[in-house]
Amino acid sequence: MRRRALLGSLAAAVALSGCNDTSSDGDTPESTPDQQTLTPTEAPTTDATATGGETGASTPTGGPTPTPAGVEFDASLAESTSQCGFTCRTVTYTITNRGMAPAADVTVGITVSTGGDQVYEGTQSIGDVGARSRKSEITKNVDPGLGGGRKVQNNDGQVTVVLKPQAAGGAAATFEFERQLDV
Repeated sequence: MRRRALLGSLAAAVALSGCNDTSSDGDTPESTPDQQTLTPTEAPTTDATATGGETGASTPTGGPTPTPAGVEFDASLAESTSQCGFTCRTVTYTITNRGMAPAADVTVGITVSTGGDQVYEGTQSIGDVGARSRKSEITKNVDPGLGGGRKVQNNDGQVTVVLKPQAAGGAAATFEFERQLDV
């Protein structure tokens, strides 16, 4: 099944070896994202289903989620990460609202797992995302700690990153990405 995806949907980099998340409640953005309005020419048709095991693949879990009031999320995750501590990596991503209605008070849930074990879970508030707009270059320090870092290392750096944008009005979507980290 094919779907329309906006260019620059979600660029995110997940770094899992050595960063310390300094936010006390997990909802504080690490950086302030830029918002861009999309034009109709920025909506090429792409395949929404990734092939299994492909590094960098993005798969919306369970297909498109019906969203209220015309909010339709898309996401992308950067291929690379940067180290922010011994077991921390900095993640960079983009959240896009392809719908015709604005998404208010958007929060992004971020989980990282390796070998079937979840090693990190956090949230980040990114504010409002206008209709047919995107916020890009959003960063978050992801630190699985020593135990989680060891699991990532024992799994040869293979991780699954899940991004779950959700608006205050209830619109939500889930995006899964496979990455190979240097360990």
